[in-house]
Amino acid sequence: MKNNDDLLNDSTIDTVYIPPPNSLHKKWTVKAMEAGKHVLLEKLAVLTEEKMIEIKRLLKLITLFLMEAFMYQFHSQYKRVKELFESDFIGNHHHIKVHFSWLLNDPNNIRLHQELGGAMWDVGCYGAFIHLLN
Repeated sequence: MKNNDDLLNDSTIDTVYIPPPNSLHKKWTVKAMEAGKHVLLEKLAVLTEEKMIEIKRLLKLITLFLMEAFMYQFHSQYKRVKELFESDFIGNHHHIKVHFSWLLNDPNNIRLHQELGGAMWDVGCYGAFIHLLN
């Protein structure tokens, strides 16, 4: 079995998907782009604006595709919600409340470890994305 570096150096691979905890996204995105790979990056792309600025600087130097893996933004239900906002069917809104709940009883779950990204960066971004619809 190949390790990550072997895969990045494999000339038969054009694109990589980067799914580790959020705290490792920048490291592996930069490594992949430096290896000439297009990147599908699991959400949330990075934990700080500074890290994204570094990635953007690299993207300006090379011609590669980078996309954050927010697949649900392409789902038909989001298109419909956007249509409802645009048609004023929903009306003006001043506040959107989002609530997630599930049982996390595994102490090793990355969502319980802030240094790896934690729950807010893993699922909190879904609620933040909603405001982009309007």
